[in-house]
Amino acid sequence: MSLAQLHYTAPTAGDGGSAGRFAAADSAIPGPVRAEAGPLLAYEAPAGTPERLSDGELRALPVAFGFSALSDGSHLLSRTVALGAAGFHAHAVHIPADAALPGRLLPVAAWGAAGWLSAPPGRALPDPLTALALSGAPGGFSREWLGDFAVSRGPWLAAVLGDIRRTSEDPSAPQVVLVERHSADVARWIALAVAVLPREYAERLTFTTYTRRPGSAAHRVVGVLPQDAPDVRDPRFRVHVGGGPHPAGPAGDPWA
Repeated sequence: MSLAQLHYTAPTAGDGGSAGRFAAADSAIPGPVRAEAGPLLAYEAPAGTPERLSDGELRALPVAFGFSALSDGSHLLSRTVALGAAGFHAHAVHIPADAALPGRLLPVAAWGAAGWLSAPPGRALPDPLTALALSGAPGGFSREWLGDFAVSRGPWLAAVLGDIRRTSEDPSAPQVVLVERHSADVARWIALAVAVLPREYAERLTFTTYTRRPGSAAHRVVGVLPQDAPDVRDPRFRVHVGGGPHPAGPAGDPWA
């Protein structure tokens, strides 16, 4: 089964507004879903991003890869990339409330899917999830790669996994904020967590690998750059700084 797709971009000079626009969208996606999707797919480049960027600088900007819950019970799996200081392109797949992911994929497994586009397609293409499931590929993370990452983040592992477990089980638990310099490392954290979460929680854990404004993000787990990290004393968040000071004392969570 191929899932409905949409493409959302930054406004151009002739759009007459500051909101983004849908450059392409499957007609099967209802209007209310599109309206709710727009703000979830918008992208804000890091503070201080210059107007002119080299290709290397552009590729180094964070990727906002996210799994978002919508009010009708459906979900969006999306990848938003910067096209400049103010430009962006989002490619999203809409997953109806009663639909499973192709091949029973977990959302984060699509991080490395080759089917994500950075511009509207010129013709209809298979959605990234179906293409990934049919290829039998494991996504962007091999077991060895995740193992190396877990070793590199060993001092923080128990605390992060324990907090992600709590926020996946309890909607009133604080939002987990992962402070990393690279959005790929946020995705690795999420891949580690869903590998050990019970399947029912792993399938519905919402996340984004990058946001400028964690307090406004509608996800249980969010990634931010160091300059956007909230105060660790703010009770709304559980903030974990990858590569920062080692946690003081045991995490106190036997599950992790």
